[in-house]
Amino acid sequence: TFWDEATLYIDLQSVQLTDQPFWLYLALSAPHTPWLPDQASQGASEADRYGDFVVMVDQMMGKLLATLKKNRLEDNTLLIFTSDNGAHWTPDDIAATRHQANYIFRGQKADIYEGGHRIPYIARWPGVIPGSTFSNQTLCTTDLLATLTGILNQPLPKNAGEDSYNMWEAFKGNAPQSPIREATVHHSAMGFFAIRQGRWKLTTRLGSGGFSDPKTIEPQAGEAPGTLYDLENDPEETQNLYLERPEIVEKLSALLEQYQKKGYSRPL
Repeated sequence: TFWDEATLYIDLQSVQLTDQPFWLYLALSAPHTPWLPDQASQGASEADRYGDFVVMVDQMMGKLLATLKKNRLEDNTLLIFTSDNGAHWTPDDIAATRHQANYIFRGQKADIYEGGHRIPYIARWPGVIPGSTFSNQTLCTTDLLATLTGILNQPLPKNAGEDSYNMWEAFKGNAPQSPIREATVHHSAMGFFAIRQGRWKLTTRLGSGGFSDPKTIEPQAGEAPGTLYDLENDPEETQNLYLERPEIVEKLSALLEQYQKKGYSRPL
C-alpha cells in the first residue's frame, strides 16, 4: 500500500505539469519486523524471511524507479535511499543463514557498536551525481536538512539544525579530504553514548548497550572504563585503544561533554 501510494503521488506530479519541485518521504515498514514478504518474494533469498523481505524492498524500489522513468522525471529527481539503523540480526541468524546483514561490523540494531549505526546511503541524480561515486565523509541522516536546503539555496532558520551539515559536495564526489562534520554522536537503546571524529570512535561504557550480549560490562580494576577504536584500521572494533591513547580519549570526552552539557552553535 505504501508503494502504491508513492507511485500514485509521482504520477500526479507529472499530470499536474508544474515546474515546482515535489517532495516524497517514503518511510517503509520493511524490512522491519514482523518479516512479512509477499508471496512473490517468498523463497527469493537464502537468508530466510528477512532476506526475502529485503528482496521485496528491492523489487518495490525498482517499481518506484520505473515510475520516475515512465513520467520522464528520473533525470530531474534526487533520490536518496537510506535507513535509520543497522539490521536486527543476531549471531544465531548469522549461523543459520551464513548471511551477515550488517556486513563485517560488530553488533546490530540498538547497539553502540558499528553494526547498530552503519547503514546504506545511496543518492541518485543522473547527470548531476556521477555514477559509481563513493565518499569517505562521515554522513548522518541529520545532514539531510542542511544538504537539501543548500541545494535549494535556502537559508535555515536561526538555531535550526545545529548538528546538520551540508554534504552536497560529498554527494557529487567533490568533498575535501578533511571531514565536513566536526564529529558524530551516537547512542544505544540503553543510553550509552559514543562520539566519532575522523578515524576515532570513543564509547563511554563497556558492552553493547542494546540488543547484543553482554549488554553491560563493569570494568575490573585497571581496565578501561570505555572503548576507543581506530575505525580506519579496525572497523570491526576488535582492538580497544582506550588505555594506549589517553590524549584521544581526553579530547573526545571533552567534546562529547561540550555537546551534552553546553550545546554548541556554528555559522550556518
